[in-house]
Amino acid sequence: NVHPQFYGEEKTIDSDDYNLARDEFELALLQEALRQNKPILAICRGVQLVNVAFGGTLNQEIEGHWQGLPFGTSHSIETVAGSVVSKLFGKESQVNSVHRQSIKDLAPNFRVTAVDPRDQTVEAIESIDEHRIIGLQWHPEFLVNEEDGNLELFEYLLNEL
Repeated sequence: NVHPQFYGEEKTIDSDDYNLARDEFELALLQEALRQNKPILAICRGVQLVNVAFGGTLNQEIEGHWQGLPFGTSHSIETVAGSVVSKLFGKESQVNSVHRQSIKDLAPNFRVTAVDPRDQTVEAIESIDEHRIIGLQWHPEFLVNEEDGNLELFEYLLNEL
């Protein structure tokens, strides 16, 4: 979990999934990647951290998004037409889900590009400014042989982004 102090809130859940040193290190790593104008693919906690780094907030605890191990899929997503995520995954796809936090208030330099149709949880974001950032709430690295779009995402990152 990203510590709520980084988005101006108090902790509302009792969890041992917080690590301030990791948060600080990853935020510094993100700033350096941005300074070097590197493309960024943010996965799971990473999309949450990116959202917070750019001024967004998080839901500290959500239900129905923890499948345990990230192998196999647990729910569908609906993508936004015209987005990179839509280009790679089509209008709908199946994803895994191993998170207990999610984006609440989206950072201003991003747009939502996929949601979980069950509860509208943000599943993907893309930057709308000069940064080259795609953030996914699921783990595509575990689905490259299971669902179309996941392997292509990594190819896109290497060749296009």
